[in-house]
Amino acid sequence: MPWSAWVSAGFRFSEFTSSQIHLLTTSHCRKLPLFHGQPPVRSCSPAEGKMGLNVSAWVAPSQPIYRFCTNLRQPLLAFALETGHWSIGHPRNRCHPGSGVMNSLILEQEFAEACQAYGLLVEPHQQDLLLQWDRLPAETGQLLDQAGLARIPRSALSSPSDLASLLRRVEELAESQPGLFRLRPVERPHSPATMPRSSAWLERYYGDMAFSPQNERKPAVIDHGRSRGPMIASIDSEPLVFFDASSQIATHSWGLNPPAVLESMALGRFGSDPIANPDPTDEVVDALDDFANALKVRTDGHFDHVAFANSGAEANEKALHIAQRSGRGGQKLLAFKGSFHGRTLLPLHGTWNPVKRTPFELTGFEACWLAYPRKMEPFAQASMPAGWISAWRTGKVTASEHWVEASAQMTPDEQSLFLEEVQILLEAEAQLSSEAIFAVLIEAMQGEGGDNHLSSRFLSALLAICRRHNVPMIIDEVQTGMGLSGDLFWFQAMNLEDENGTPDAPDLVSLAKKAQLGVILSRWPDPEPTEVQAASARRGLAYLEIYEATPTEQIAEFAARGLEGLAAALPEGLVTNVRGRGLAWAIDLPSGAVINRMLSERFWRGYLTYIAGQNTLRFRLNAAMDEVDWNRLMTALESSLQQMLDDVGHFDSPESFAAAVAELPPSPWQAQGTWKLPSSGLPEGFRLEELSPPRVQELLDSMMILEADAYEPARRETPAGLAGFAELPGFIGHAIMTSNGELAAFSMGAALEGFPSVEGCNSDPTWGDGTSFYSLEMLTDSTFRGKGLGRALKVAQLNAAYEAGFDWIVGRNRVGGTREMGPLNRSLGAHLVQRLDGQYGEPEGQSDYYRIPIRPGAISIPDGDEFDGIDLAHGLQRPLGPRPTSLVSAAERGSLGGAIANKLSLCNFTTPDTIRFAETLQAVRPKGCDHALYTSGRDEMVDKGLRALKYNHQEGQVMLSLQGTYVGHTTAAARSLSWGRETYYQWPSLPHPAAVGTAAALAALDEALTTHEGRVLGLVCELFGEETGLRLNDEYLAELETRRQAGLKVCVVETSTGGYRGSVDHCFLVDETPLQPSQVWWYTGGQLGIVFCADEAWVEKPLQLISTWDGDELSMIRCNHHLRAGFRLRENRIERSAQLASVISSLPGATHCGLQAFIPCDAPEDFAEELATAGLVVKERKTGISIVPALNVTEEELARGLDLLQRRLA
Repeated sequence: MPWSAWVSAGFRFSEFTSSQIHLLTTSHCRKLPLFHGQPPVRSCSPAEGKMGLNVSAWVAPSQPIYRFCTNLRQPLLAFALETGHWSIGHPRNRCHPGSGVMNSLILEQEFAEACQAYGLLVEPHQQDLLLQWDRLPAETGQLLDQAGLARIPRSALSSPSDLASLLRRVEELAESQPGLFRLRPVERPHSPATMPRSSAWLERYYGDMAFSPQNERKPAVIDHGRSRGPMIASIDSEPLVFFDASSQIATHSWGLNPPAVLESMALGRFGSDPIANPDPTDEVVDALDDFANALKVRTDGHFDHVAFANSGAEANEKALHIAQRSGRGGQKLLAFKGSFHGRTLLPLHGTWNPVKRTPFELTGFEACWLAYPRKMEPFAQASMPAGWISAWRTGKVTASEHWVEASAQMTPDEQSLFLEEVQILLEAEAQLSSEAIFAVLIEAMQGEGGDNHLSSRFLSALLAICRRHNVPMIIDEVQTGMGLSGDLFWFQAMNLEDENGTPDAPDLVSLAKKAQLGVILSRWPDPEPTEVQAASARRGLAYLEIYEATPTEQIAEFAARGLEGLAAALPEGLVTNVRGRGLAWAIDLPSGAVINRMLSERFWRGYLTYIAGQNTLRFRLNAAMDEVDWNRLMTALESSLQQMLDDVGHFDSPESFAAAVAELPPSPWQAQGTWKLPSSGLPEGFRLEELSPPRVQELLDSMMILEADAYEPARRETPAGLAGFAELPGFIGHAIMTSNGELAAFSMGAALEGFPSVEGCNSDPTWGDGTSFYSLEMLTDSTFRGKGLGRALKVAQLNAAYEAGFDWIVGRNRVGGTREMGPLNRSLGAHLVQRLDGQYGEPEGQSDYYRIPIRPGAISIPDGDEFDGIDLAHGLQRPLGPRPTSLVSAAERGSLGGAIANKLSLCNFTTPDTIRFAETLQAVRPKGCDHALYTSGRDEMVDKGLRALKYNHQEGQVMLSLQGTYVGHTTAAARSLSWGRETYYQWPSLPHPAAVGTAAALAALDEALTTHEGRVLGLVCELFGEETGLRLNDEYLAELETRRQAGLKVCVVETSTGGYRGSVDHCFLVDETPLQPSQVWWYTGGQLGIVFCADEAWVEKPLQLISTWDGDELSMIRCNHHLRAGFRLRENRIERSAQLASVISSLPGATHCGLQAFIPCDAPEDFAEELATAGLVVKERKTGISIVPALNVTEEELARGLDLLQRRLA
């Protein structure tokens, strides 16, 4: 809104200085001093990012808070007057419900999401919406212009019928020539001068009030459609393209869009999981069972149980919980210096880095520490003295002198490592004997600590000591598991032994990263399953296939060759300690300053990698990398270091070089490479025609000339064969003719089932479905190669196959013999299905059998299951039921493809979908909570909220909760705040006002605040108890607000009430109460939790509270559909809430809130089972049952369910 609009609305500015702002209103004629000359509490300088000024002034809690923010590029000021509360600041996001344009946001988002499936980005521009086609061929833009769709007035999208009409026009255009509406994967790094589109989208992500910490995400918004393997592209017209040498911190086995995942999508293996997540706490989840069984059979019989969590930190938390209850018990964790185990509280206490750990450490729960004996040569086998493991198992070792004779036979370096190991093992023995240690947590290879390797000798001895003390040992393989070492698990590569020489394994192993969710391999069962995302497990299963097909040894060879060459090409001592195993490699450089300068240049130099430890540059390779890409990376690294050498000039030592680098001015961004826009049109002088059987007969002689020119005899067709193909069912053929009537190129193919003798075709899983088109021939006269004729043929083939009703194009490319066709097919979305050996009559002949989806990213959603009962239990995981219409359409259109196929590290990167989700959250955020933190699940949400509180109150040690509260059961912190769970931190649980009355509950709260004065982090409470149905009344909440104003941080859990479930008019029920929350915790289902923060409980420092995944893109998309539908379903929610209340109110002791209810009963398990037998599914709780229907539950469904309930109760 321009300044003039504020003036015309009655606002007048009398002063604008750096120290004071005065605002006059026509209704109040009141001056509001902002700073009173005091220094601002927060500031963000223009050099730091987007905001020109961002300062706040705080006064006594009982007084108003004044805030002023301005964006120098587009000055905006909003003014809001609420009861007793003035606020100066940016306006809320344009789509906030209070502004009356939430419908516009929803319509624009739904249109944008649908258009994204066709390679189009919808971007607002003043009063129009632009369909940005510039990532597609120029011919696409011409089609859009001709159809009047390139620029659409916003006024043309004002209702669902407008949306349907516009989508119909776009879809018809895209379906007329689908070959022009598909993005092409990038092939090599590129650096543009600027990234204007990414910058504009990131502004939307951060919002006007720094919804997320400013500049926390990397500058490139990721383009799923143009990224492939290790090459990642931004959404810009001229994109940033970089080689991911970190494999997104070990999460990717193949890079982006891995063929094994795409094939799983093509074959329907994901089922309906991507659109409606099942609940593993009380449902059988096939994806989890399949993944668990696939992992167990690969663990050599060492583990009987597999459990799941949402992240690596949660996996470690669950492993620690199982260990604590299965071993001797205790309250201390034994960990190792240099370790990193995640950022939830308990693993964070076992993380060595003081910067990451100490701000969040709780007194009395500090870990015990041991040194980590770093082995510099990963492949060197450390000799194991006779009786080594037995001596540690029986406790015979009391001093290092025990092994003097054995160490005398070693080289000095071997002896040094050996004696260090002995000393550390002796310290382990001492600590386990003297401290109440319940678990030993160790990484088989420390990643974050500096790629530090460990000997199997040490680990076997440590395991023996743990066994003697009945203290479970957990190996943290969050980074190293799922194939990084070459073995599936790193501990397998270490060949651990017990005292009898029998292969051994740790008691528990934690996994994540490449597993795509948290996984725990365990000797003991999981006491309580965790809600996780089934689609992530399906992706994890595909990653097992990738692991088994990865040529790890070949990759390791070229990785070592390249790094050793880099070290040799530079002055001695600059690049040292080249080390690695499998897909994990690293080098050391003179200092962290040298590495950080390299990292400041990494994007424009075309690569991504990260620092580890103090001075280690680490690399995580994947199956899609080849030596050409790797050598290009080595060249970029060498250029960066050589430029530093040139800038520094003479130096005496690596140390002096490092010191000089630290003084260099920042390295400027540099554009590199020339970007060429894609094109699919025919050059002048050629024409395309469709082939018919008679036309094939006319061109046979010319076709045979092309055959002889292109193929060796074994691969040539006969004239009769070519003519016969034209008679097959589903035949599609095209020819490109010159202006002189000569055949320049041709293609032909037919339905897959016409080729039963062709290897690959006859084993294709789609055989017999009639859904796949086999591309048999595609040849270009050598005279005309390089003119784009092959691409024109392939696009024509795609268009015709789509029109004919096929879902896939399949074909074969000879390995090493089709230099142009392989890249061409990949550029149109082909993925490898299988590599065939012994082809073309040659023992060494190989062929790649590929598949191109006609609708990129689309998956087929199966029809609903045979369950004909009523599900009133799973509305939290499936808020829109088992088959949400909007999500089915999105999945089948292809809008979800990128998020299903890929798991990005959202702590680093954003996508258009994650940005749209952030915009929606900004629109519906709880009152006064202008910031948000993203988490990968319910429990990580709890810990991240607590860490934000702890960061702002370093003396805080105690978190209060109300009896009956439930926030999770996977992390130690969540269990410690949840009623009826095994607590770890022993925090006070206070009486609930619904149980003891408001006055008594407040008295207990005040007593706790007095007892723990100065040490209370906050109070966590549910407005409506998810597991108990206990509800907080407004009297109690008003008193909480008084205490919040006096300094108590109040965290409101809205998992059971948020997302339009508990309130008719608001997304979050707290907006209807007298309480202004400090934080709002909302677990959305799947692999996503949100912590909304008010300024008082917010950490604006970038990266301070991140976790690698920071949520999940697919879960964000599902949640966005949930929020959009929830807003629209207002009338249905009103009616269904009243329908539910009319029944529940008549039941003794039952409670309800919006669209949920709790009914107490004596035997919940038996009652829930009885109801299920009758056809009604409810949620079993400890003291009763819950009813949690989908938000779109119908009147008839709810009536049937409630009738069943009443009859059974009667």
